[in-house]
Amino acid sequence: MTLEVPEGWKNESIKNLFADDFPGFWGAPPERQSNVLVLRATNFAKDGTIEYETAASRSFSEKKLIQKGLKYDDILLERSGGSAAQPVGRVRLFRKGKGYSASNFMQIIRINVDVACPVFSHFLLDWLYRSGKTVPLQKATTGIRNLDYTAYKEISFLLPPLPEQKKIAEVLSSVDEAIAATKAVIDQTKQVKKGLLQTLLTKGIGHTKFKQTELGEIPEIWEVCSVEGVITSIDSGWSPNCEKVPAPLGDWGVLKTSSVHWDGFFEDENKKLPNSLEPRPNIQVQAGDVLITRAGPAERTGVVAYVRAVRERLMLSDKLIRLKANLDLISGEYLSLILSSPMGQQQLFRKKSGMALSQTNISQKILKETLVAVPPLSEQNEIVAALDASLSAHEKSNLKLNQLLILKSGLMSDLLTGRKRVEV
Repeated sequence: MTLEVPEGWKNESIKNLFADDFPGFWGAPPERQSNVLVLRATNFAKDGTIEYETAASRSFSEKKLIQKGLKYDDILLERSGGSAAQPVGRVRLFRKGKGYSASNFMQIIRINVDVACPVFSHFLLDWLYRSGKTVPLQKATTGIRNLDYTAYKEISFLLPPLPEQKKIAEVLSSVDEAIAATKAVIDQTKQVKKGLLQTLLTKGIGHTKFKQTELGEIPEIWEVCSVEGVITSIDSGWSPNCEKVPAPLGDWGVLKTSSVHWDGFFEDENKKLPNSLEPRPNIQVQAGDVLITRAGPAERTGVVAYVRAVRERLMLSDKLIRLKANLDLISGEYLSLILSSPMGQQQLFRKKSGMALSQTNISQKILKETLVAVPPLSEQNEIVAALDASLSAHEKSNLKLNQLLILKSGLMSDLLTGRKRVEV
């Protein structure tokens, strides 16, 4: 189906936006000192920006530096790389001064400013990528995906007049600025929560007298106990061959390790139990459970989450350990916090087994021997409430970020096709 061309717009191909385009250059290792910073695909941040601080230091001849040096508002196109989950063809807008280039796996694109606005062009190419236009242009060789650049330049689209391009770029840039500001708030909230967690779980609330223990200095009236001493049970689950889709409501499912995350418990991360297998109700997850990942890469082993609420018929996998708190001694939520804290994680990290960081394990024995600082129940509840207030601010910021990302996606689709017009 042919799209209707909005008034003043015209059919165009990508190649006609360019004033110049050329491949990047890797250069040589610096013998004494580098004269250029080279950007690679690894510098492409997931949020659509460039991480300049991790650029590679390289050495170019003066002639090569002139030929391959980046200019403000150049667009970097990933020509080689990618994966099954991340197709090749990502783009980023360069917003720095002299002293940078891009690797030989990149194409450097310089926009003809008499034809197109560079910022608009970046949004356009990014939208074409997100729309899947580069997927059929990939050629896989020895595990690396290469972009058919000749075919890429022939991709057609609708181009608005230059004044409208600039207005569209202004609208989308304002959303990007709001996204960046919200992410900064989220990062700051995480740091505040981390500091608050450390203070509350070592100093408590309103204490003036402290004592030295195996865990360091804690309030005098607190107790040091093993996890085994404050729980009523510990168990793990079952990992049968399951269907790859989540279990519908009413069906049985087995939780994946990705259901347990530092941001909380995510019940949708499960696999449907085949109808041919009998469920095991005794390992069904319940509200109040404390879940810990027991096997996997080092950064994913020992992750702790508290189950505030959960639908019925979801079972533990054998890579998850469940603790049930003795509620006369400790709340499940407080237990999850103390195990998530540096105090808990340092003990678990020291005792993880495994020959490589890619595959580590935590046994039930290790967990039961882990020491925790236990305040009176009333103070545990105060600590949880204080951290909940911090978490609420974090959740609100995450909700705002998701709304902004949805808004940007919708605006790109509307404004870059002309379905909605901006006033110039």
